[in-house]
Amino acid sequence: MKPKRNCGTCRECCIVLEVEPIGSPRDIPCTKLCAGGCGIYAERPESCKTFTCAWIEGMMSRSLQPNRTHMVIWSSKLLGAGSQDLPCVQCNIGVGHKRNKKTMRHLMGFSFQYPVLVIQSGRCELFKNGRTIAEWNEGDFLRFDYDGDEITGAQVIPADEVLDTAEKRAAWRKTQIENLEVVETDPKYRAEQIKRVEELS
Repeated sequence: MKPKRNCGTCRECCIVLEVEPIGSPRDIPCTKLCAGGCGIYAERPESCKTFTCAWIEGMMSRSLQPNRTHMVIWSSKLLGAGSQDLPCVQCNIGVGHKRNKKTMRHLMGFSFQYPVLVIQSGRCELFKNGRTIAEWNEGDFLRFDYDGDEITGAQVIPADEVLDTAEKRAAWRKTQIENLEVVETDPKYRAEQIKRVEELS
């Protein structure tokens, strides 16, 4: 699927998102970022090659480019306790920045079709059908309540209640990395999720 826009001068995903394969943490400019963009562009991680934000796909106006709003929106996946997982629309907001009202309106529109996860400074908020259904600290877990295929609520479960041994913590970390690779490097999966979200705009 050919992107509808170019990044231009925007590098926000290289700042607000974690780049796991090269150990670049979230909310800090990637160590490979330089004045001209990615300093290892040809050899960049696969997750970077296949990553596409909602703005690039033309899902919002040009004025809402991530480097202006400091909000990066992309297709992701929620992983919860009890091996529950489901596609979602994720938005990462740069540290110290306010939520852009127009961008939030787009997210609330998406939430009538998919769960919308907003993350900022370690705090998470999950929206569905235009309303908040859960707030929690990053690292904790969710157990979703369903009405058929529709999420109606979510119970927050502290991480130390689920991962109460070193073995469980190591296994969960491995699962997170594997799922990150599948979601972000599988072009077919990504194309399907983008298409489904695109239908809302």
